[in-house]
Amino acid sequence: MLARRGECQVGEALARQAVALSRDSDYVNFRAPALLALAEVLTLAEKPTEAAPAVEEALALYEEKGNVVMAERARSQLAEIAA
Repeated sequence: MLARRGECQVGEALARQAVALSRDSDYVNFRAPALLALAEVLTLAEKPTEAAPAVEEALALYEEKGNVVMAERARSQLAEIAA
């Protein structure tokens, strides 16, 4: 929400903190969304080269878990970044 209001720097810091906190968890449905949120913030901050790896990591987690629906959403987000 912060990034959407133009506060990308604060939004990025919070998103990175969420990703860091999620790293201690093996719960994919906690880790992957944090990565996708970070990617969204980075995209809004016009940092697509940093956003893509976050989405790719989330995609790998979803694929590993067999979450087909969220894996497809991650693929869509990755395609948007590439465009």
